[in-house]
Amino acid sequence: MTDKTPRPAPENGIHPLARPFLWLDKSFARDVISLCIVLIAMILLAVDFFVHRHGETAIAERPGFFAIFGFISFAFAVLMGWPLRALLMRGPDYYGESEDSDA
Repeated sequence: MTDKTPRPAPENGIHPLARPFLWLDKSFARDVISLCIVLIAMILLAVDFFVHRHGETAIAERPGFFAIFGFISFAFAVLMGWPLRALLMRGPDYYGESEDSDA
C-alpha cells in the first residue's frame, strides 16, 4: 500500500501553523492512530470485567453495558440525521431562479 498523497512544498500555501501536523497525512500515521484507539477500547472493555460497579439498576452493573449503550446511542443519533434532514431541508427552488443563467 503506497501513499500517493502529494507532499506540499514550502511555498504552496500551507499555513505555518499547519506545518507541524503534516505528518498526520501519511497513511502510516493514520494506521497507528486507528490501531491505538482500537487497542485502548479493547483494554477498557477487558478491564470492565474486573471492576465492581455500583450501578443504580441491575443492568448498569453488567460488564460492557456502558460500551454497548454508548454505541447504540451514537448509532441512533447518526441514523436520526436522515429523517431530520428530510424534515428540515429546504426545497431545491427555495431561493428562486438564478439571474445568472449562463452556468
